Amino acid sequence: MANVEVKTANDSFLIVAIHRWATQSQILGELRGILRDHRIPVRQVDPRIFEALRLRKEQALSYPDASRAIFGSDDWAEKLRGWNNKLEAAR
Repeated sequence: MANVEVKTANDSFLIVAIHRWATQSQILGELRGILRDHRIPVRQVDPRIFEALRLRKEQALSYPDASRAIFGSDDWAEKLRGWNNKLEAAR
């Protein structure tokens, strides 16, 4: 029996249902696996990355253009491409 169930609400949110009588260790063990499966980052991610990717998609910008629009230079273009690939792979 699964103690943790996850449903995808949209591109940004997951809804988690936890069995009320499961132990903390059971819940945390299953949750770690779920987070890994959904490629949830382990560290805090700069929210401007997601803003740049949203802007890129909405306005059909290149990665360097989106980087310049949000960060003021195209130094972040490769990072944006990498994050976009991670997010696409998780879908």
